[in-house]
Amino acid sequence: MKKACVFIGSSNGIVGACQFLTGDVEAECQGIYVTGQDSGPVAVLSNRFGKVKTLVKVDSGVYDCVITPQYDETGTGSIVVPSVCNDGLFGATHINRDSGNLVTGLILPASPTDPTENARDGMLVYNPELQTLRAHVDGQWVSIVLRS
Repeated sequence: MKKACVFIGSSNGIVGACQFLTGDVEAECQGIYVTGQDSGPVAVLSNRFGKVKTLVKVDSGVYDCVITPQYDETGTGSIVVPSVCNDGLFGATHINRDSGNLVTGLILPASPTDPTENARDGMLVYNPELQTLRAHVDGQWVSIVLRS
């Protein structure tokens, strides 16, 4: 598997304003990979990718990772992040593609329990156990209910 930039275990750092290109799209080709228990903080600033299958991949156990929008020339790249508990991950994972299609979304920290340490009003977290978005308001965590 080819990886261009790797942060492994207890590392922290910043990567941004880079261009990652490969000759051919490969099933296992990754641009930026962050892994290892207790890694972080890590900031993945905006980058440009060409023929890279996985633009950014962040494993579980990485703390306090921020991902800003990425540009994908090929239009087939993906951003892979932990789906259940992401330990402080925040991302504005807008992916711009040459085809004009835009993939947008906001990734919030996810935790099966409400954070207690340093909790302050205005914080948002996704609770996968409750399957709800939680907000810290007036000194307590409340569920945000959306109605259609």
